[in-house]
Parts: sequence; structure tokens; C-alpha cells
Amino acid sequence: MVVVWRTAALSAGAVEYGPDAALGLSVESPEPSIEHAVALTGLSAGTEYHYRVLSGGAVAADGLSFRTFPVPSLDGEFRVVVFGDTGTGNQAQLDVAAGIRLSAPDVSIHTGDFIYPRGGSDIEMDRKYFDIYAETISRSVIYPTVGNHDLDDGGTVYFGSFHLPEDSPGGERYYSFEYGDALFLILDSNQGMGVGTAQYAWLEEQLAGSERLWKIVSLHHPLYAAWLAVEANRRALDPLFARYGVDLVFQAHAHFYERFYPMRNARAVAVGEDPDYQDPDAPIYVVTGGGGGSLAQRNPGANTAYYASVYHHVRLDFQGPRLLLSAVGRDSRVFDNMSISKVVAPVFHRGDGDGDGAMTITDAVRTLNFLFLGGSVPSCLEAADFDNSGAVDISDGIHVLNFLFRAGPPPSPPGSPTLDCGFDPDPLGSAGDLGCETYTGC
Repeated sequence: MVVVWRTAALSAGAVEYGPDAALGLSVESPEPSIEHAVALTGLSAGTEYHYRVLSGGAVAADGLSFRTFPVPSLDGEFRVVVFGDTGTGNQAQLDVAAGIRLSAPDVSIHTGDFIYPRGGSDIEMDRKYFDIYAETISRSVIYPTVGNHDLDDGGTVYFGSFHLPEDSPGGERYYSFEYGDALFLILDSNQGMGVGTAQYAWLEEQLAGSERLWKIVSLHHPLYAAWLAVEANRRALDPLFARYGVDLVFQAHAHFYERFYPMRNARAVAVGEDPDYQDPDAPIYVVTGGGGGSLAQRNPGANTAYYASVYHHVRLDFQGPRLLLSAVGRDSRVFDNMSISKVVAPVFHRGDGDGDGAMTITDAVRTLNFLFLGGSVPSCLEAADFDNSGAVDISDGIHVLNFLFRAGPPPSPPGSPTLDCGFDPDPLGSAGDLGCETYTGC
């Protein structure tokens, strides 16, 4: 976690922090500065910390708190807010910002264009962004996506205002982060994104290497939209997103809200499932450009599931294998919602037929009772199938006894309870998949 702030004059900076109001820990800036960035160390995952900021020895901000990112979990719950095209400082932006505070996100994404009309200055960035979202920023991270207006001055104000990950060839222009069981990819649509570019190669590497359940993309210029869609980028990225299981693509630039049906190669799929999708197997594209800039009115096409030219933010509630999207208007009322549910393969230990997290003689007895004495069906048949033969039979009980008392071979992957829980190597629904309704031994 890095705490970043700006002072009017050169000063020494420090952050005092701790797991309760007593604080107890402190980190100082390496040298006096106007732009301060202090990295906090020794933090535990999923923990609330209190902190205060000091400049020149005086308290600049007090009574603040944040929560660190959680450990990835298949049943983890968290909230993300997405919004963009904000930088006017008008009443509409203030109303949307108030709604974002009420949504109380764990983390947020801005889809670009922080200052209107063009360019800007540090003073304007303070007035049109930092001052307006101060409460949200003090409690959680807002990850920025670079928009076209953010580069009107060459990006001086934009890149000078943020302390971003530099995990790509593009430095701070495009990057990724993980929160819970989700991978977030923040792209730069102001530069080349097609096959053969450094950004495309990095993006494919990130997607191919991720084991996160959810994959979310943000970029400023839309691939699908009723207005201002960039066809060349769509042709390049649409197949890539579909191939690697991207779930949602957030876009801006067009100042309205537009949610598409799942899209693959410019064609809508799973239209009949809207608004509650079961593994749609294609990305859903959402234009969220109603954060404060002047609204635009256009006519959506047949691939659009919902369209509204309104000021808004988007709220994502991750609930393990289910994701709920809510579009929230400037009056803080939800005007559109959609959900995606995924069938997630269970994790278990093989050889643990009773699901208690240990392999003992009772597992062999449980299997034999089920087979020959009318005992109950194991709640996780895969766990009882010691050798992953695709059937629970007498050999599975014998294998357990051999392993326990005669140094016999270990169970097939994902292995015995002495190892971490894991997935069945047989795909869900395949001939070798016996099913696993519940397993409590992990």
C-alpha cells in the first residue's frame, strides 16, 4: 500500500498507521518533497488499518482508514465501482461522487478523462478530481485508465498525479492488478493495441498466465458502442478476450451508459439469458461514460441489452462464483442490473470419502458401507474415487487401507489430505467426472 499526497511547499512527510486508532507504526518520506509517496510495510491481507498523514511535522489528515487487499478465495465477496468521463466539477459529477461514497467500494476503476475541456493543471486536477473523491480515495484505491483528454498536455498532469504499477512494457500507461479472485487489466487505447504491438503481447501473456476466476478489462475508447467505437481495436481484441475468458470490458469516451449482450466476433450470444447469465462464454461490454461530462444521445443497435443517456456509476458485487452488476444513477437508484454465474469446479482431497479433511480407516469403511451395506452416498464421489478410475468401487477402499497400513501408492491428483486441496483433472461434465456436491475437508 502506498499513500500519496501533494503539499503546496517542500516539506518532510510521514504516515503513522496501525491496526487500531493507537497507530504505532510510522514511515517517513526519504526526503522533503511536494509530491509525497510513502509505502507502508508489514501489512496483513484483508485487514483494516487506521492512519494519519503528517507534513512538516504537523498533522495534515487524521482519522483515516483503509482495508488491505484480501487473500484470493473462491467464496470471497467484495465490491468494485467503475466510472469515467468525469472532469467538469459540475453538480452532476458531485451527485455521482456522492453515490460512489454510498456504494462504499473496496476498490474502484476510473475509465479515463479526468479533466475537461482539455489539458489541465495540478490545480484543476485537485479541484475536479482529488477534492471531489477525497473521502473515497482516503479509504480505498481508485485505479485510473488513461483517456484521450488526459494526454492533451502530454500526460504531465495525469502521470504526475498517480503512483501506478509498472508491470508492463508501457510503464504506467497500461498495467494490471489483482483483487480477491479477480484479475483487472487497465489498458491504454490511445496507442497501438493490435496484434504485433507490445501492449497486445503483454495483454495476452497476462490473460494466459492468470488463474483468477474473474477477468475484467478497462480501456477508454470503446470496442462496442452506439457511438465512437474503434473498429480496428475491436477486430484485434474481441477474439483475444473471448479466447481467454474475459468476463467484462469497461469502456468510456462516449458519454452515456450502454450494456451489450455477451459479444463474440461482433455477434451477440446468450441473448435469451439476459439479465442473468450462466457462464456466457463471451465478454460483456459496458460503456460507462456518465461520470460528469456532458451527456450524449445516440441510437443503440440490436446488440445492446440496455442503454440510457444518464449520469451514473457502475457497481460490481463479487460473490464467489457470482457477479452482480448494478448501474446506479446520480440519484443513487439502480436503473439496470445484470448477473453472471459460473460453474466452479470443486476442490477436494482424494481418498477422503467422508470429507473430514483426513484420510483414516473410516474412509475405507465409509466406501465399503456405501457399496455393500446400503450406506449413504458420499457427498463428494470424486474424493471417494481414490484412483480416479471414474467409478467408486471396492478397489478404492482397498487402496485407502494399502496407503495407510502397507505404504501403498498415494491417491491420484489432487492427492491426499497431506497436500493442498485441488481440482479434479477431469473436466466438469466429462465421462470421468463423478461430481462433488459438497466437500468440507479443505
